[in-house]
Amino acid sequence: MTSTAITPIFSGDQIDVRSSSYHWSMSTSSATFELRDSRARRIAHGNLHPAVRVTMSDSGDEMETAGALADASLVGESLRLTFSGLNGDGTAEVTYTFFPDYVRVEPVAYSSPTPSHVESMLLFAQWGEYGAQPAWWSQFYLHPGSTESSAVSPVIPAKIRMSMVSTIGRGSTDETAFAQQQWALPLYFWGAYGVEGWGSEKGALTQNLSDVVVTGLTELPTGDIHIKYFGEYSSPYLRVFGNRWNTHDPSRGTVSLGAPFVWAFGEGHREAIRAYYAVLASTGVIKPRLDSAKKSMIVTMSQFNTWGAQVANGWASGDLDQTSLETIYDQFSSSGMDAEMFVIDDRWEGPYGRLEHDTVRFPDFEQFLDRIREDGHAVGMWAAFIRCQDPNSMGLTLDDMLQDPSGNPVTRSLFDDHYYLFDVSRPKVRDVLQERARAYMRRYKPDLVKFDFGYELPSMKYAAPADRSWGGELILLKSLEVVIEAMREVNPDIAVMYYNLSPLLGAYVDQHSTDDLYLNAGEYGAEVNRRIFFSSLLAEYGMPTYGSGGYDWIEVREIWFDTVASGPLGSLNSFTGDQVDSSPSEQDFARYRGLSRLTRRTTSPARIEVVEGKAHSGSLTDRARSWARWEGDQLTVAALRTRPVEGVYVPVDYSGISTTAQVVLASLSAQGISDSEHLGIVACGPGVLSFPTTQRGAPSAFAHVRGESNPIDARRESDRIVIDVDSVRQGAPIDWIELKF
Repeated sequence: MTSTAITPIFSGDQIDVRSSSYHWSMSTSSATFELRDSRARRIAHGNLHPAVRVTMSDSGDEMETAGALADASLVGESLRLTFSGLNGDGTAEVTYTFFPDYVRVEPVAYSSPTPSHVESMLLFAQWGEYGAQPAWWSQFYLHPGSTESSAVSPVIPAKIRMSMVSTIGRGSTDETAFAQQQWALPLYFWGAYGVEGWGSEKGALTQNLSDVVVTGLTELPTGDIHIKYFGEYSSPYLRVFGNRWNTHDPSRGTVSLGAPFVWAFGEGHREAIRAYYAVLASTGVIKPRLDSAKKSMIVTMSQFNTWGAQVANGWASGDLDQTSLETIYDQFSSSGMDAEMFVIDDRWEGPYGRLEHDTVRFPDFEQFLDRIREDGHAVGMWAAFIRCQDPNSMGLTLDDMLQDPSGNPVTRSLFDDHYYLFDVSRPKVRDVLQERARAYMRRYKPDLVKFDFGYELPSMKYAAPADRSWGGELILLKSLEVVIEAMREVNPDIAVMYYNLSPLLGAYVDQHSTDDLYLNAGEYGAEVNRRIFFSSLLAEYGMPTYGSGGYDWIEVREIWFDTVASGPLGSLNSFTGDQVDSSPSEQDFARYRGLSRLTRRTTSPARIEVVEGKAHSGSLTDRARSWARWEGDQLTVAALRTRPVEGVYVPVDYSGISTTAQVVLASLSAQGISDSEHLGIVACGPGVLSFPTTQRGAPSAFAHVRGESNPIDARRESDRIVIDVDSVRQGAPIDWIELKF
């Protein structure tokens, strides 16, 4: 990344910025822009005028009227656009700084001499029949988390005119008019691209498809951050509800709205997101992480989580007790799954907030944890740290809970339980929470914590912390900071799993989870593949992806196959029937055991490459057929799927590896596959695998079938190893094949 800014060139009413990555131009007479890529293919165009909705203090009326561009001038090497006349006498300033690889857009600065309160801001706006509406136009919008369901593609064609508001933030369960974006979907960025010329003409999707621009935040804003779509247009959309909370009064001083965005560019979806992350890294927003060997091992352990079994058996509410929990564990233990970590999900607690088990339902809970450890498993525990059911028992009052605009505590409910939410902006609450978190760590000694909360944060429309500057997105980060720093005081190696996906949370989140998939029933495998398509980019910053199986057994083998290059295998399955009455097979358990052996045990930066990916508009977009893991310049994992051509599966060739079977080949040493003296293979069927090696001679090869190891043939042909692979041996499923030189 280059840090030297590019100076815009003024020519009459035209302003131009050209770099090796993009061409940005602006008309000062119309206050419009056009964005093209390095090959002059148009990415986007639109109106640069922001819209600021305010509530007038004297009348209580809301206003959102347009102004006009009053000035476009250089401030240093940055372009500052000043719009005057908004809402009568308001002024909005937006500053753009252009770098060779990216563009930085500062928060909108809004001022007015008239007492009022800002309610919301559209970054790119136009006015018409429906008032202020979005004004950024692209042919395609990249919004991976537009909803929680695979019913909406990550790519939204402008032509379908999907008019909606969807968050690119934490999600919210109380905004009934907006699309939900929660659980395991990308946060804090949004993108766009186009096709030059007609979309159906020759070369449209090869030569004429533009680069992608990803617009991503550099920090979490105070306020709720969304993307608003209307007609064929869109725009980032910030809501702060200043009148409700007596904030954002521009007559008291200039109001800063939102957080800085950067625009980063790439040839495809992943490359543009990767470029955005690279900007965050080069500017110091993402800090390098260095995990201990112990923590790296914990974060990469295979897991079994109890939630799916709880739901399937009707134990997801207060019916979970000592007997039902131990029943799940007994089923897990006898299944042959052999997961390294057993994770206890929701409902183990007594009243939320105290972080203590329910002694009535679980009289032997701590002895049960000891049993798990004695059996050789690590312990993971779910906790919603910000829920509170009984403030008085913790020396707090209802005033210490998040409040609505009337000053009443906000309540949430699950099954028959009602609870409040801690206001972590209050010093006393932080002290109590940290004391509880430390006591929880000392008492239960979990190896991994499944942190549950962010999606539950209410919209600022309904609640705000006492310290208003912590409102909106920022309270999520502050909550993580308060709780996790306290837990790390007791155990610096505690691993934290979280559902949401952003390097802006990377200081506190160690493992990304693809759960919860409940709105994707019937296509869990396709959706996990898609989520890993995005989440695997975080491996470059030391965060692995945990891949779960949804709520049935139908596609678990494919889900685990898609997971292994990016992180540890998981399971959220029931052993005694599920939503579609599916059941596990011995082949499922063998696949789990084998791929768990092949998981890399490091959180050092790794580059996960999509092999034969799809990345354009449609229901099948942003998915991979195969995966490769690179650590430095060493290929360490190749998960390769063959594909059928007229009923025949054709060989796959990748980086010197050739296979006629769907297969995972992984190095089990610090070296890459071609240099490793110890390798593992999991085959999903019969075929021939060959790969280059720098080792001498032929390796010893063993097929591991549960309980025994059987020698098999691996031959050397010149500088390559050739081996006949299969998923079964004499009718029994093979866990994995081991090669040693």
